[in-house]
Amino acid sequence: MVVHSKNEALMCKVFPSSLGPVVMRWFDGLKECPINSFQELTRAFGARFVTCNRVPHPLDSLLSMTMRKGETLKAYSDRSRVEVRPALRFSDEDKVGTLQPHDDALVVTLKIGGYDVKRVSVDQGSGAEIMYHDLYKGLKLRPEHLACYDCPLVGFDGKAIILKGQIRLLVQGGLEVVEVDFIVVDAYSPYTAIMARPWFHAMGVVSSTLHLKVKYPLGDQVEELIESQSMTRECLVPVIRHQSGGESSAYAE
Repeated sequence: MVVHSKNEALMCKVFPSSLGPVVMRWFDGLKECPINSFQELTRAFGARFVTCNRVPHPLDSLLSMTMRKGETLKAYSDRSRVEVRPALRFSDEDKVGTLQPHDDALVVTLKIGGYDVKRVSVDQGSGAEIMYHDLYKGLKLRPEHLACYDCPLVGFDGKAIILKGQIRLLVQGGLEVVEVDFIVVDAYSPYTAIMARPWFHAMGVVSSTLHLKVKYPLGDQVEELIESQSMTRECLVPVIRHQSGGESSAYAE
């Protein structure tokens, strides 16, 4: 690289040869226009992956640590050097690939009950995970699989929703798998399911509707869930049809 430090085109070509799989996905997703020099490429790389750096505990937290009863000096020393999980942040680099400005909802694809399910709404303002009845049938689940659930539920329009019951299913987002209790409802929605705060907390995820992206820690790395913005806007089609009386419910993928 030193020999060819003035040949920026060559340096840009050599750059991806040292990247791992996670960084390569970011590199392959870059558009041609925003990067005009090797310096811009390295700046974009630094801005994107600075969140993956290990962050030491602040001095105040280290000074407040005390030895536990029966703890050896080595164990105390090792505990004082434990580093926190990577920070989950969003920057302008996370807007790459999205049309800005926008007011689109955050919609992703998740593996639910062993099936890839599209048009799953991610809503940290909701307190319970919802599965719509069309998806429940699409997953080949039967009524006897449902547990009783009789708590009242009100929809976005303020009307009471017909509850079918509750079911616990495995949900996979990226490489992480967690158990989720879905309330199954018989109501119209352009989405197949809604992921709410319990899933956010179980996964440790942070979402951004501005960047249309979900981030979560995996070891010392930051993984992402990204969905096509066009799919989000496709959800508007069944809404229009439903309002005109042409479609009664969202279909399962």
